[in-house]
Amino acid sequence: KKAVESRQAATEASCSATARKRNAETHMKTAKEARQKAASTREEAEASRRHAEKFRVAAEEALAKSVESFQEATRFLTKVKQECQGVGKGKIWWMNRELEEAKKYMSRAQLA
Repeated sequence: KKAVESRQAATEASCSATARKRNAETHMKTAKEARQKAASTREEAEASRRHAEKFRVAAEEALAKSVESFQEATRFLTKVKQECQGVGKGKIWWMNRELEEAKKYMSRAQLA
């Protein structure tokens, strides 16, 4: 009788161990998939960061060029005003108006 009980206990323990092994294998597979997905997402994020950095640099260069162009336009308008005293006031007024309108949409840093 004890031998039968021992055998049943051993069979139950074996079945339980097999079930836990399958459960562990399932969890391990899920963990591997999650790790692979995380690695892929990290690579995509790093690529996006590099891409954004390129755009940031390009935007800063464009900003510097626009500030330089604005300053050049201001200098040119001042020069034209000095050279054309009494002549072409309508065109100078219009250029001055356009320049003032552009200033409205520029930040203080751009105007400095």
